[in-house]
Amino acid sequence: MELCNIFQEISEDLPEEFFQEIANGRVFRLERIVSKGHITPEGQWYDQDMEEWVLLLKGEAVLKFEEKNSIYIR
Repeated sequence: MELCNIFQEISEDLPEEFFQEIANGRVFRLERIVSKGHITPEGQWYDQDMEEWVLLLKGEAVLKFEEKNSIYIR
């Protein structure tokens, strides 16, 4: 699927985060992830097997790391 504008085709009603794969390579995957206030449930730790690089294009986010302080992104 060709993506023309990263801010287009986003549903107003998102019961869960929206994931869309944009590109896929041998050692990487590029995804568009749309979150409208979605959070990991209290007491649950979100962990994954792969490394992640995040670019926030609009809004704000809070990232909490197990061994470090929280990071606030605006």
